[in-house]
Amino acid sequence: MGASTGSAYLVGRAFPRNSRFIALGCLILAAFGLLLLAHQRPEHLTTVRQYIAGGCPDHSYYDADELTFGTATAAAASSPAARQCSADSEIDRMDELWGSLGLDMSVAHAGSALRVRRVIQKIQRGEKVVIGAVGGSITYGRNLKPENDPWPWSRLLEKNLKEFFPDADITVQNGGVPATGTDYFAYCYHLHVDHDADLIIIEEAVNDLSINGNAVQAETDLRARQQRENAVTYNSEVLVRNILRQREDNAVMMLSLWIKTQDYINGADSHAIVAEYYDIPRISHRPYLYRYLMQNPDQVTTHYLLPDFGHQTQLNHQYMADSLYRFILQQVCYLEKHGAALPEDALKGSMMERVIDPWPVPPRGIFQRIDSDLKPEVEPFCLSANAKREGKPLLWPSSVDGFTNVTIHDKSYWQSDKPGSTVTFSDLESHAGGLSIYYKRSNKDMGDMLCWVDDNKDKAVTLIGFWQYVTVGYSMPVRTDLNQGKHSLTCEVLETTHDPAGGTLVQIIAIMGT
Repeated sequence: MGASTGSAYLVGRAFPRNSRFIALGCLILAAFGLLLLAHQRPEHLTTVRQYIAGGCPDHSYYDADELTFGTATAAAASSPAARQCSADSEIDRMDELWGSLGLDMSVAHAGSALRVRRVIQKIQRGEKVVIGAVGGSITYGRNLKPENDPWPWSRLLEKNLKEFFPDADITVQNGGVPATGTDYFAYCYHLHVDHDADLIIIEEAVNDLSINGNAVQAETDLRARQQRENAVTYNSEVLVRNILRQREDNAVMMLSLWIKTQDYINGADSHAIVAEYYDIPRISHRPYLYRYLMQNPDQVTTHYLLPDFGHQTQLNHQYMADSLYRFILQQVCYLEKHGAALPEDALKGSMMERVIDPWPVPPRGIFQRIDSDLKPEVEPFCLSANAKREGKPLLWPSSVDGFTNVTIHDKSYWQSDKPGSTVTFSDLESHAGGLSIYYKRSNKDMGDMLCWVDDNKDKAVTLIGFWQYVTVGYSMPVRTDLNQGKHSLTCEVLETTHDPAGGTLVQIIAIMGT
């Protein structure tokens, strides 16, 4: 049986008797070394390190009670003498709850975490800090009990942070909107959380659909789907840029989830490149949870709710919150060890002559070459049926014939199933020539509608409601060549439909301008 490596542990494995005595002897050496380290005697440090590194096999740490072998380095790291951070005990508590391996694997992309640490400094100074959570029905807390007082991951994270920072002024806003993706929040996030929140956490890997391995906010025919294969990356980037340009000292994190009804590949793979490019920490449950449930299939109902396994249990929400919390605690430790200021040698190396400025948002986007012309930033415009002011949806028609405003469970629409019904929305702003409709698509009952801008019905487009995938909102451009200014948009329910069962229901969620 092979020995452990690094700080990994082999629990309950039977090693030969000689190996146990060697391990016990090395434990004594390690303990002696820790004693010296604790008393800060530099003249002995080199000798101790040589003994630990050169004199012991990999299974040099031995716990007689658990028959656990590891390394002296791992033992030293967990000892009270080695603790130097105020968050160590909380990090240990998280590790005891979930296992350090599962939490370590959840850090899909740490990045520099510079912006996150700057938010932590505000918390430590006692300044008001707002954290916004945007995502779909998981973030919303769908199907959690009790329904009148659910505890989704955002609320659990707020509880953790307030307990660790008892004197802090922290507010976590839950901006979850069921059945939405980044194609919605790219233009509408500011309707659900403060547009200039200190930290915004994006959870959209599940709703940013993946079909046949291609992350797309999908289409019913191959050609159209190929044209929109990069839609998730594009919309995720638009969302991130719209957030980061609100202020110089805010931060973004991503929370990538997975549900049993999906393949391992989902929207997170398109989010990964955005996180990398914009130096955004991304916490992901897939690396650990997917393996865990493959090896323990009887645990699925512990983590996912019946009947569809499409939403997380309270246990999974706690895992989400604690994964984010532990990462934040690790940044607390970084600040305590290194301080807030970045030394110049962190910003350049001997082989890199110039200093990099890590703070500005890159002037060019992911879909541009490094020497391409700069593109102007576009101010987003959105009116949504899911955002209300004084009890009235922001998306309100100027003319309606046969459409009604409905709220079903936790989603709101303007809907009709009567062919010939029309609805018009006015005073829609377009800054760069585009108007899009965000509407519901599903594999059941959905019909088609014809939509046009102003009085230009000859340039109308047909929006198809039926597809064979899950029920989710979907963004479709109606025009991309408009003059800057305000416009109206009209939609009509068609008698023809792509639903094999003849469904004619259409449901409009939002209208977005670019």
